[in-house]
Amino acid sequence: MKTMRIAFYTDTYLPNIDGVVSQVIASKQELERRRHYVHVFTPGTRKEKLKFQSPTVTYYEGVKFPLYPAYKLAIFPYSSILKCRQTEIEIIHCHALATMSLASIASAKALNLPLIGTFHTMIPLAAHYLTQNKEYQKMLTNASWKAIKTLYKPFDVVTAPSNTIAHLLEEHGVENVKVVSNGISTHSFNSRDANAEREKSRKRLGIQKNELVFLFVGRITEEKNVNVVVKAFDIINAIYPNTKLLIVGDGPAFSPLKQFVVKVKAKKSITLVGQVNHSEMLGYYAACDWQVTASTFETQGLGILEGMACGKPCIGANALAIPETVKNNLTGYLFPAYDVEKCVEKMEAAIALNDSSKYSKMCRNAGTMGEKHSIQRTTIKWEKLYRSVL
Repeated sequence: MKTMRIAFYTDTYLPNIDGVVSQVIASKQELERRRHYVHVFTPGTRKEKLKFQSPTVTYYEGVKFPLYPAYKLAIFPYSSILKCRQTEIEIIHCHALATMSLASIASAKALNLPLIGTFHTMIPLAAHYLTQNKEYQKMLTNASWKAIKTLYKPFDVVTAPSNTIAHLLEEHGVENVKVVSNGISTHSFNSRDANAEREKSRKRLGIQKNELVFLFVGRITEEKNVNVVVKAFDIINAIYPNTKLLIVGDGPAFSPLKQFVVKVKAKKSITLVGQVNHSEMLGYYAACDWQVTASTFETQGLGILEGMACGKPCIGANALAIPETVKNNLTGYLFPAYDVEKCVEKMEAAIALNDSSKYSKMCRNAGTMGEKHSIQRTTIKWEKLYRSVL
């Protein structure tokens, strides 16, 4: 079967650790394993360029985005047109919404190449970063959707990682939308390896044999609502002192979260792990019994799927794409968004299931859900989509 030469344009890449970076890396690796050529174009610094240099990754000097310093805006990434010509790129796949998105459009137009875009991030729901005024937030949200509709007009196909997000895009006038899961590496995350790592990981993290562990994984941002999880756990821990909460991730809301945690009664049972290399995440999934998230920002939730692939069910907010993977009473429990009391109820229900046959069945169901979204399966879909636009 003919191999293809593909360019990925992304606003975020190594050293950042987030869902977009994880997906871009996993997809690149699997496409390369299937003998395709993939070149990544991304913003970065000279230091990052030297540390992560690769013949198939091009960094463009960027300035930090003031409201989210981990992300950068490329100053002038349009020389990527020349690089695409030199490397004989056949398809451009854009994972960006900022300057790299504009560069991808320019490259596709200049070289007359097919252009595919993937919508990863719910930018319209991030207006609170700019203003706390509710009316202004509403105006910014509406303006964001209009901008997204305009941005995607030149694209041949726009993909969404879940049905929920595909419907939202269509409702706001985006055309030619298809659903393709982002995909996770089930070679790196699976229940077999997680079970083998469990005791060693729990010992390393100081977890006792009789302790039940809840795990949150993700960027620490306002819209992830980690404080809801902490409040719920504070109540649970007072009733069930043999419980622990691990919070893995970093982000702009990490410092406020840290200040909040030290004020709760359960603070000694909560561990703020911070940022962890993706290669180390298996140990944290292995150590936990349940995942928990109150995020209202998920377009898919790759962290949830990685945990599920490791056989860990999830307690999740009934918001955006989470219910597509967290199936009530099958792969976990859902609670109404922002509702601390209902989150407590679901955590208590999870504790009641400990070591039962129903819990074992939930773990197996979670593993099946994770496997359904393996990068191997989704890459086959990407190949079909790429060939259809060619």
